[in-house]
Amino acid sequence: MMPASLTLPLVFAMLFTPLCIASAQYRDTPIHVSNAWQSDSLRGDVPPEVQPSAGEKLLWLAGASITFSLFDFVAFNHVRATGASMPAYRVLQTMVQAGISWILYEYAGLPTAVAFNIAWWTWSMDALYYVYADTLDIEKHGWEPRGSFETNIMGNRCTWAWWTPVGIAQGMNNKKPIAGDTLMAQMLLGAALAITVTVTL
Repeated sequence: MMPASLTLPLVFAMLFTPLCIASAQYRDTPIHVSNAWQSDSLRGDVPPEVQPSAGEKLLWLAGASITFSLFDFVAFNHVRATGASMPAYRVLQTMVQAGISWILYEYAGLPTAVAFNIAWWTWSMDALYYVYADTLDIEKHGWEPRGSFETNIMGNRCTWAWWTPVGIAQGMNNKKPIAGDTLMAQMLLGAALAITVTVTL
């Protein structure tokens, strides 16, 4: 079995590459910052020439997902290693997620912000978390070690995905493990849905 650092990026590349190539569009006129700031995005009156293309929205979605997952990996492991307040971290995590969602709404549109949260809810961000664990391999006490994806996720030991659709379907039981194959299928379907929402809406 390939490690998460190879398997998961390959899956994301297979999902994103064809859509980026097929949907990439380029503006005839450049964006002027002054024009962007003069419009009222809440009323939806942004001039057509400053609307992001489908390819640009996909880049915003990918960048937001990578950024949020990196924040989650560093902050969560720091809290776990130092014994800092986990509830305080969860509040901060929610604020970061809301902030990224707002930035996406402002610069890439509401569908991209919704797509980001679909990807999060269906476990894509957590999958990227394990890519960071395998790739960075930070050897500190309390940090996620390399190989956790194979051991805990594909080893069918994950009980902390109770908030995802599959977890909700299982009764939100944080003691009941969810099969790794099921989580991966959910992640792939969620990523495909997020990309579809971003590109088509």
